[in-house]
Amino acid sequence: MSKLGGVQKPFVPTEIMEKLPVEVQVYIDYLEQRLADLENKLAQNSQNSSKPPSSDPPAAPVRPPKKTSGKARGGQLGHKQHLRRLELSEKVTVEREYYPSQCSNPKCLAQLSYRDQIGEPIRHQVWEIVRSPIQVSEHRYYRCECPCCQTETKASRPEGVPVGNFGVELVAVVAVLHGRYRLSMGEIVAVLQALWGLKLSSAMVAKMCQQTSTALAPPYTEAHQTLKESGSANVDETSWKLGRAKH
Repeated sequence: MSKLGGVQKPFVPTEIMEKLPVEVQVYIDYLEQRLADLENKLAQNSQNSSKPPSSDPPAAPVRPPKKTSGKARGGQLGHKQHLRRLELSEKVTVEREYYPSQCSNPKCLAQLSYRDQIGEPIRHQVWEIVRSPIQVSEHRYYRCECPCCQTETKASRPEGVPVGNFGVELVAVVAVLHGRYRLSMGEIVAVLQALWGLKLSSAMVAKMCQQTSTALAPPYTEAHQTLKESGSANVDETSWKLGRAKH
């Protein structure tokens, strides 16, 4: 006899089972299989299945503690350090210098100045995102009147100055957020507002993405043609969807 919740399941002799109608025998087999499935399900816990530990009943076995190596946390003695490489001085945007003001010898405590410097300083570089890195440039186009014919002439827009209100770097960031990182137009609007205080409409974001697509059309066409003419594509067979069509 097997047990379920402390209750024994009765055993039916074979000679009695054979005398039962076929329909009853089939139903008994179904019930026994159903009972076995329920017993297996009740026996599942976080240690023998994919269930999370929070779903374990009080009667579940206690998970044994993980074996530890006995070593202290962090890099071990003799471990090679992997430190961030310092940037070159010409790439540093802000420089600040500090000098000790007082001798660290408690028996001396003499005043120190920059004239007492010895050796090279300890360089400590900090990378940080500027809260508002948006740069606003104003281009003023003056008009001049010809002293001979009194014709007014306006200064021309120099090469490299965008026609619209947004520079190529900003347009590129918007395109990357949408194309590479899959942010929606509304999410990009929220990101630009939250990080840099820049207010844009969803329509303007869509326009920037279209500008990027237009600018990338020639190199895209060139790459596409080169790929068609190459002997191998060097890509895997992972499929992707454009709309509902599978490619």
